[in-house]
Amino acid sequence: MFSRPAVVIFIVVVAEFMAAMQMIRLVGFFATALLLIASSFVGVAVIRWKAAGLFRTTVEAATAPGGVTAAVADRLIGVFAGLLLIAPGFVTSALGLALLFPPVRRAIEPKVMARTTRWSVPFMNRPGPRAGHVVDDQIIDVDLVDDAGSTVPRSDRPEVG
Repeated sequence: MFSRPAVVIFIVVVAEFMAAMQMIRLVGFFATALLLIASSFVGVAVIRWKAAGLFRTTVEAATAPGGVTAAVADRLIGVFAGLLLIAPGFVTSALGLALLFPPVRRAIEPKVMARTTRWSVPFMNRPGPRAGHVVDDQIIDVDLVDDAGSTVPRSDRPEVG
């Protein structure tokens, strides 16, 4: 009847609302708002910290045999933790903070590595974009494109001799 993501989102929204109401009751509205804002700033800092070398480590992992490495998985988990911290709410912030602790990261790292390797293998083994069909290092057919981005018709192509 309902899809799994819709149910999960509904449960998270209800849990976040209930947690916010409890925090307002415990520390007041302004302190709760400041905690949520501070959590977002911490999330941005975590993303900047973990995402700084994510591209480099991902490229290194893609070119090395063995697929996704623990360093890539660690950075992905850190970026996800930052996103959870940025999301307004105490439940997501608690999950984001939990993901920053090394024992928690080490516990889920194998699953992240397996899933990202499964997702990335088709892309890592795919040949790059080509200008034409290449056989034995000789281009046998190309599509000419003018400066405006439109393809030049075959009758207007210059003869290559």
